[in-house]
Amino acid sequence: LVEKICEVIKRPPRAIDSVKISPTKRVMVSEILAKLNRFKDMYYDKSIVPDLEAGFEQHLYNTFLTYMENSDYQRFPMVHSDDRGSLFEVVKQEDGAQVFFSTTKPGITRGNHYHTRKMEKFCVVKGQAIIRLRRIGTDQVIEYNVSGSKPASIEMPIFYTHSIENVGTEELLTLFWTNELFDNDDPDTFYESVLTE
Repeated sequence: LVEKICEVIKRPPRAIDSVKISPTKRVMVSEILAKLNRFKDMYYDKSIVPDLEAGFEQHLYNTFLTYMENSDYQRFPMVHSDDRGSLFEVVKQEDGAQVFFSTTKPGITRGNHYHTRKMEKFCVVKGQAIIRLRRIGTDQVIEYNVSGSKPASIEMPIFYTHSIENVGTEELLTLFWTNELFDNDDPDTFYESVLTE
């Protein structure tokens, strides 16, 4: 409907009093209400972007967002801080994917663990680091020298223990992507040092 209205605005008909717009989808009002309630629950209560079918559902969600209070566009994630730095979730999606962000103090190493199903990608956006990976059961350590001046996305394969060490003199800023939301009851995170010596 919105696309058709935009089309009429861009190319107005000549000397016609009305424009007929044919329906492209039939949806019950109760279905729309259920979707809007789901959007509200996901966005307001869980800070999660819901799974959306392309087309109607995506347009409905975008319309839902335009009717929120201006103050609701700003979200404040919970920041977890310790002596290494801080970490917080930036975006979480209903399908499980999420993006999180960390700060790491100079000389500090994070990680030294592996996953059996969870996919992860690391990307340093400021500072200098060494990302290390080692396949479980082997001694070969793979090292990536990375820098915020030339961001690179590094994959963390399953059954590869991995770590990121801040080797610079300033705070390290890193973006992480994972395919599933963190579950404290089933974290799929197993400690094993990357460096064996």
